[in-house]
Amino acid sequence: MSLMIIGHIGLTVIVISAVTLSRAIALWQLFAGASLICLVYIISTNRFLLTNLDKGIENQLIKKLRLSKKPVEEILHLSDEYSIAEVELSENCPIINRSLTSLQLTKKDILVLAIKGENRLILTPTGNDIIKQGESLVVYGKLKNIEEIINCNI
Repeated sequence: MSLMIIGHIGLTVIVISAVTLSRAIALWQLFAGASLICLVYIISTNRFLLTNLDKGIENQLIKKLRLSKKPVEEILHLSDEYSIAEVELSENCPIINRSLTSLQLTKKDILVLAIKGENRLILTPTGNDIIKQGESLVVYGKLKNIEEIINCNI
C-alpha cells in the first residue's frame, strides 16, 4: 500500500514539475511526457501484463537458481566401499561425551551428517558438538570404518 502512495506522490511531482517547466519546454515535449506518464500508469494497472511480467521474472529466476535433483546414490557415489548409515552407539562406547573434532573421523574418511537424540537433532553438526549418551550418528564414509564406529573400535 505504501508503495502505491509513494508512486502516486511521484507521479504528482512529475506532473507539477512538467506544468511548472512548461514555459521553458515545447508543447510537444509536454505532450510526450504526459503520454509517457499515461503509458506507465496503464501498464502498472493492467493485471494481465503484471501477471505475465511476474511469471517471466519467476521463470528466469528458476532457471538461474535451479538446484539439481539427483538421487542421493548418484551424488554421494555410494558403492560397495562407501555408504550412508545410522550408527546407534552402545552405552559403553568410548566416543560418548567426546566432541567430533577429538574423534578425527575425517581422517578415517567418515563424515558425520547428523546427530540424532531423543531430545535433539543436529542436522549440520560442527566439530564442537559433543556426542551424548543414547544418541546415534548419521554418517557417510567407508563401510569398514563405519563398522569400527558400530563396534566402538575407534
